[in-house]
Amino acid sequence: MIQAKSDASPAWGYSGTIAWYAAIVGGVGLLFGAGMIAVRRYVRLPVSPTTITLVGCGTALIAGCVFVASKPEAIGVTGVGWGFWAFGGGVVAGIVAAFLLSRQLALIEPEFDPGESPEAPPDEPWQDP
Repeated sequence: MIQAKSDASPAWGYSGTIAWYAAIVGGVGLLFGAGMIAVRRYVRLPVSPTTITLVGCGTALIAGCVFVASKPEAIGVTGVGWGFWAFGGGVVAGIVAAFLLSRQLALIEPEFDPGESPEAPPDEPWQDP
């Protein structure tokens, strides 16, 4: 039996776990937003499902890259394989889906505008906006 080297960084395990759970959070945000579209009812939340998806997918993408970069040498695969590209493609597809979902949410809730800009500040500081 081959003895594994103990050069594994703790970042490898933590980043893999973070990538896994962050991808799940991104998927849950997509499912919740798709559910709102399916029933044609917008539920006002402190954080939009599209924001949950973007934060989850962005975190998963970064943690996935750290996971691959900090891989110990004792692991059999020596390079980036199809699993990494499949994970990265899925996360990028989740990010694109969040933007498309945002557009659909704007159709059922008029006050929800993904491109909304803040109001212009008043001319004078003592005037009410």
